[in-house]
Amino acid sequence: MVDLGGLLVPTGPGVRMELMTSRDGSPVAVTVIRGRRTAIQLQAFRVPSDTSWATIRERLTRSILGQGGSVEERVGRAGTELRAVVRIQGPPGKDSRNVRVLGRDGPGWILRGFVSGVGAEPHSTEEWPYTTFQGTVVRPPSAPSGTDILIRLRQPPRSGV
Repeated sequence: MVDLGGLLVPTGPGVRMELMTSRDGSPVAVTVIRGRRTAIQLQAFRVPSDTSWATIRERLTRSILGQGGSVEERVGRAGTELRAVVRIQGPPGKDSRNVRVLGRDGPGWILRGFVSGVGAEPHSTEEWPYTTFQGTVVRPPSAPSGTDILIRLRQPPRSGV
């Protein structure tokens, strides 16, 4: 497990991690990449007690559809997920990408995972993004910082990210 503060993320051979930062430069998400084929971006949020993964799925579905994409809700290896085709910048024929969006509710938080690459293709059988998602531990700070809903991360104590 790699300790990123707000998340403990499982790792293994052939896996690398890249921290994603907010505008203020603090880490807020991690992308776990295996080879050049598949990646999963993990991000955790603080949420009020009346917000659930189902609520977030509805918002994401509206957003993707509003941007010209398509969405299908399915039960996958990590529970209910969205399988979507999202619009991206690119020439005709290369202006969309398959993604899978995974989610998990916790006490006062939600963990979201975006799977991209080969692992997001309709008939993919890649297991590691799901294993990584299901093995990730969310550790929100005991004292929330104001109105910030993002569970902030940090560089791991040792190199590796």
